[in-house]
Amino acid sequence: MSTKNGEPFSYREGQFLSLRLSSGVQRSYSMASACSDDGQVQLHVRLLDGGQFSEWLRGQSRVGESLQVLGPYGDCVWQQPESASATVLMLATGTGIAPLKALIEKALSDGVRNPLILYWGGNTEKDLYLKDYFFELAGSHSNFAFVPVLTGAQPDWQGRHGFVQDAAAGDFPDLGSATVYACGSPAMVEAARTLLISTRNLDSTRFKADAFCPAIPRKAIHDAAHISIKVKQQNGMRSSLSVPSGISLLQALTSIDQVIGVCGGQAACGNCRVVIPDPWKSNIAPAGRKEARLLAAIDSAPEHRLACQIQVNSSLEGLLLDL
Repeated sequence: MSTKNGEPFSYREGQFLSLRLSSGVQRSYSMASACSDDGQVQLHVRLLDGGQFSEWLRGQSRVGESLQVLGPYGDCVWQQPESASATVLMLATGTGIAPLKALIEKALSDGVRNPLILYWGGNTEKDLYLKDYFFELAGSHSNFAFVPVLTGAQPDWQGRHGFVQDAAAGDFPDLGSATVYACGSPAMVEAARTLLISTRNLDSTRFKADAFCPAIPRKAIHDAAHISIKVKQQNGMRSSLSVPSGISLLQALTSIDQVIGVCGGQAACGNCRVVIPDPWKSNIAPAGRKEARLLAAIDSAPEHRLACQIQVNSSLEGLLLDL
């Protein structure tokens, strides 16, 4: 894969890109291998029944077709450990393993000697589709360990049960000098952040994460409780919309083709910047560190927010939204 100027596509391990089809469908995926000089990129894609990108992949041969590639994005990249002996923990669920695989491969090839421990969780053993690969990697690198964890009941499973963050917390009572990377479901990422910082002495600046935000199925959007908002588009036109609650404002606007979040909702591109006026501005949580940093970097006004960081709920009823 090459850039517009013909250079091989380059990225930092742990980052992700967005793929856009000619139909406008766009999805974000993390690079699953260390960056190489030949521009080849490995992605892990979970095929979902009825998913627009999944159905495109399931179609006839795609050899020779072109995709628009946007990125790379994200800052869940390698952070120099505090010391040569400091532990590096990596927590993943599902295809959240992809960026951690790239980080691990790069660290080991660079000769990093810090203890690297990967906890990868799934519901069944089948979900851990690279289990054998990581066991082999652990067998050839004395400083790397792999701990698979299942949440579902599987009688013949001899490994760990439960959640990856609980497994890591149980193994490491003090993470004062550690670095933690967490990639996968937002629920796991936030649970790990809270647990390890509050109970295991982890420095909050050493918790690196990009939560995976899957596309919301159209049925889920249809079935959710809705609120009414009005949207003022850049051409001055106004429209009234019925928006489902419980998802991000970006996901809601994307579902009706009003906004395209280039970075996949990771507060990394600023493409979903919107104006939230009073009194609704006071009804939403203040911008987090990552969002505030990006808004400052792109010279945003005080009333600007990122739609990907705002959850739709009843407090936004009647919102007048400027795109």
